[in-house]
Amino acid sequence: MKQEKQDVVQRVRIGLTGLACVFLLVLLSAILVKSIGSGEEADDMEPPSATASTEFQTNTVREGPRDPLAELGVAPGNLPTKAEKEEAQPPEVVAVPQEPEQAH
Repeated sequence: MKQEKQDVVQRVRIGLTGLACVFLLVLLSAILVKSIGSGEEADDMEPPSATASTEFQTNTVREGPRDPLAELGVAPGNLPTKAEKEEAQPPEVVAVPQEPEQAH
């Protein structure tokens, strides 16, 4: 009985140690990817001034829906109207009859 309890405790310790190692590896890789991806760009760019960002925010007016799917026109509620369907149809193709080839 005592041996089974020690085995369970050892398995739990090994499992938690493994989880901690995986967590640390993911954290380290995220830090490396972020620093590599923004390392060159961050050196070249200067941070905007506080007044410029305030002016940008006050002058920006966004009209229309804020839903990304609605902006793309693929939201379930955005069915095209009859006029839009007629405009979207391709033009009619008129077949031009050809003369039969003559045998030589």
